[in-house]
Amino acid sequence: MKGRAAVATLALVCATGPARAQDARLDIVSPGPSDYVSDHVVVAARITPDERARDVAGYTFFADGKEICRVAAPAPAPASCPWDAGAVVKAHQLRVVATLASGERLVATRRTRAIDVVESTAVRVVQVPVVVTDRGGAFVPGLPREVFTLTENGVPQAVQHFANEDAALAVRLAIDLSQSMEHALPEVKRAVGEFVKRLPANAAVSLMAFNDEMYPVGQAGDTLEQRLEILGRLQAYGGTALHDVMIRGFDDLARTPGRRALVVFTDGDDQSSRSTRAQVRAVAEASDVSVYFVALGRGRDVDELLKGMDDLATLTGGRALRADKTEQLAARFDEVLSELSHQYLLGYTPSNGALDGGWRKIEVRLTGEHLRVRSRLGYRALAPQGK
Repeated sequence: MKGRAAVATLALVCATGPARAQDARLDIVSPGPSDYVSDHVVVAARITPDERARDVAGYTFFADGKEICRVAAPAPAPASCPWDAGAVVKAHQLRVVATLASGERLVATRRTRAIDVVESTAVRVVQVPVVVTDRGGAFVPGLPREVFTLTENGVPQAVQHFANEDAALAVRLAIDLSQSMEHALPEVKRAVGEFVKRLPANAAVSLMAFNDEMYPVGQAGDTLEQRLEILGRLQAYGGTALHDVMIRGFDDLARTPGRRALVVFTDGDDQSSRSTRAQVRAVAEASDVSVYFVALGRGRDVDELLKGMDDLATLTGGRALRADKTEQLAARFDEVLSELSHQYLLGYTPSNGALDGGWRKIEVRLTGEHLRVRSRLGYRALAPQGK
């Protein structure tokens, strides 16, 4: 959908003359034009070119005609505002105003998508990231919604939401900094830095380091450059709490809009977690987060460990990749990046609305196309906590 309802619009209101703001642009980068939103989301807007952001005195965010927050300058790019969109998936009108020091304003608007059911009822939407490749393994972009068919436990489902790589993307990158990582740490830091810098402009990225414990790299409001600078100072020590950091990653990504990916770099098996592998799988089954592993060392060489990572990645529609040596890390992260940049996103409301804890098998096919499709295998229909 490329009409006015689907594309962010731009307006310039010049208080002191039309020439001052003509070379600046404000865009809403999240939620995306194809996103449907509910619960807690983040509205983000960016000034381009980047150097014009220093001319901004402040940002004001509106949703459905009401002010939801103000962000004073200087603000990280993109400027962001947390917002509770409510439990019902419906269309919302978003508006962001950037006031320049000159008194001029840049205004960006976007309308999020409505679900194709009665909007007065809270609904459960299942998101299914899909990767399509040809027989040679090359990604296939530009496919229309009409060629995708989806079944749940063999029952056809109506694909109510469809988006390509323009859909919002949230990435949590978990980095193993246990003692066994010491020899590979310089290359790891370099590969991670290049990976996050090259993520799509609509991606919201967060970094988590882990050894015996887990801790975020940077704080809310830090720029990407600040986070990478902090990562560069970290040292390797301690054991590996892989299961704990994965469960934390699923939880943190749960309420972000659009596509969600947990990218885990590790070189060993879990030694320090309070959580078990079975608990990680149970959380993954109830989630719509895709999991990607980049494995080095024991995680690459021990069949049992690699199979465990591959099984979890396959379950969620992701991949487990091996780096035979540290020099291959950048290439493996490039593979993850390329895949995240070529995902389709399908969304549907299950015809079986029972939240009975049962496993629902998902199968995505293409009609009239000789292509390969990979997606999450299914989900466990659990009632929300506290219900």
